[in-house]
Amino acid sequence: MKMIGDPINRGAWRNTNLNSRELTSVEKARLTLNRMLSREFILIFFERLVQDQRRKRYWLKFVNKIDDIVFIGSRYNYSRLERDETIKLYIHSRYKITRQNQNTCALIIYSGNFVFVEFTDTGALYIYKQNSFKINL
Repeated sequence: MKMIGDPINRGAWRNTNLNSRELTSVEKARLTLNRMLSREFILIFFERLVQDQRRKRYWLKFVNKIDDIVFIGSRYNYSRLERDETIKLYIHSRYKITRQNQNTCALIIYSGNFVFVEFTDTGALYIYKQNSFKINL
């Protein structure tokens, strides 16, 4: 990951000089790393930002079906996550800082054609079709 980058950036993981077998192997590696990071992001979100074991266990069951995870929240929560050794190298590309300084943070989970949005303060889960989901920071 240090050489290629965060697996959320699909373009960095593409190389036109590879044959089809190598392309398949690289994509498999990207997906595996992305799942590993998704698991860490879920653990951190539901242990450090929310402290909700029930929701954490729920999402960990589906970690293999998650395509991407993104955080949205305040600069304060960003700095808290940035100090975590397991994700600090990847939080920059996956965290969008809001203009407001409220403590609310959202975990946005992309899976298939759907987007799931978990909020820290309300415990609410919103589900959208991916083609109609828009983030307005």
